[in-house]
Amino acid sequence: MRSTYKIILKDILFLSLIISLFFGMFLGTRPLSVPDEGRYTEIPREMVVSGDYVTPRLNGIKYFEKPPLMYWFEAASIKLFGVEEWALRFWPALLGLLTCLATYFVGSKLSSRRTGIFAALILASATLFNIISRLVILDVAVTCFLTTTLYSFLLATRAKTKKEETIYLALFFISSALSVLSKGLIGIVIPGVIIVLWALLTQQYRQILLAFKPWGILLFLAVAAPWHILVSMRNPEFAWFYFVHEHFLRYLTGVHDRTQPLWFFIPFIIFGWFPWTGHFLISLRDSVRDLWQNKTQGPNNLTFLLVWAGFIFTFFSISNSKLIPYITPAFPPLAILIGKTVADIWEGRRSDSVILNLSGVVSGLIMITFWIICYFKGMIKAPDFMPNFISLTIILSLFIVMIPLLRKFISVRAAIVGNFVLSLCFLMTVQFSWNKFDIRPAKDLIMKIASVKQPGDKIALIEYYMQDVAPYLNQKINVINYASGELMFGMEQEDTSSWMITFEDFFQQCQSGQIFYIILSADNFNFFAENELSEFKRIGEQNKYILVTNKK
Repeated sequence: MRSTYKIILKDILFLSLIISLFFGMFLGTRPLSVPDEGRYTEIPREMVVSGDYVTPRLNGIKYFEKPPLMYWFEAASIKLFGVEEWALRFWPALLGLLTCLATYFVGSKLSSRRTGIFAALILASATLFNIISRLVILDVAVTCFLTTTLYSFLLATRAKTKKEETIYLALFFISSALSVLSKGLIGIVIPGVIIVLWALLTQQYRQILLAFKPWGILLFLAVAAPWHILVSMRNPEFAWFYFVHEHFLRYLTGVHDRTQPLWFFIPFIIFGWFPWTGHFLISLRDSVRDLWQNKTQGPNNLTFLLVWAGFIFTFFSISNSKLIPYITPAFPPLAILIGKTVADIWEGRRSDSVILNLSGVVSGLIMITFWIICYFKGMIKAPDFMPNFISLTIILSLFIVMIPLLRKFISVRAAIVGNFVLSLCFLMTVQFSWNKFDIRPAKDLIMKIASVKQPGDKIALIEYYMQDVAPYLNQKINVINYASGELMFGMEQEDTSSWMITFEDFFQQCQSGQIFYIILSADNFNFFAENELSEFKRIGEQNKYILVTNKK
């Protein structure tokens, strides 16, 4: 037993080192993405400034769309290091790492040590999961805790002693509570439905009772309930907006204008596994076939993993609110299936010829798509983008050419290792190329304001709230003529008229000598010209934004 623990500890240390390269390198090389990274930085920044860690606020306005766990994590980084990109992205990277380590542990338990190791590394190097784990958003937190919730329940059903079962169930209830604190009621809805479906399909009805242990429910409530009670006591309007509007109406209607076709997630769950797409497709095919024919050993485990991934895919596909990261919690169970396939290939128990052909086709499709996007966006003609274009083209070409050559002239194992190495190169190059594709951040203009503004000067935006301005400038922002968007509900609860101002208020303040720095779009800049606001001069420009001021 002691030697087993030593092996597990050794594997965890090895995997932590390797996976940290995938998640941790160059975390601070790009500015905060807009809107999500800016939003989920500003809310915890305001918590640190105000000392109120119960009522979330965005630009000084009550913001009840999400629960606070990720805000609290990010507030710790801000308190220690300030608004630094690498420190803010530390938490998503850490949660991504924990998800991979949990996948290693469970993969080892369900199949073999090698399956667990490959499952963890494949999950870390899958393009979509890697990108999500390097963003300041809530989805990697809920993915991590949903994963530990479902893994721990599955292990509890396999426990050989009462003590072991109790440990896994305690982790199950705590993780479920943390899922709720990460992104709301899906933290109990998704695990609950998956457990019930699995129990019905495998006719293990009594296992459902494990999720209803009285002591476990009390443990769940001890973790999940206090914040919900406190925020409701301080904000009577919270309960309706959070539970009804942000859960039921978001899912059942197009209230957030995020309606997408039913097949929306299919390309993302397929190409999101790159460079393991071929392995994913064959693993999924074989797993479904084996389950259907009931030829696999331990069919209950396989059923659990497939029900998990299948339900999350179906649940969000039929939702009226769809965003790419929603599908991320389906990746960990699929990683175990892929890990087993790769372990079988590594040990010579199966051929990888079909997988290599599929992977080559996918690499070619991704490269062609990349070229088309660059062409239509006019990026091929941009001299500063050419190194990125060439680098990504070379790496994608190597996936097509080098992996088959490694397999033919060296070994199958060399091809697998080559896939991991190239995936690291690909993902790091994507990070360096990110800014060329994303034109929404305005950090250069914001830093220009920070270098010249004086106490008493005001920073303003027109009609639109740009999420990255407030966190970088470490202050609340004036917004002129804001008429619709995510701040409207909070504006209806309190008096925000001193900083959410009308054009009339703005003109009056200008006439009284108030100095403004304003970031606006080209259309709004034309508005300034049409209204003869000649005292405002252009002093900077970045992407689609213009910086103006009335300071002489």
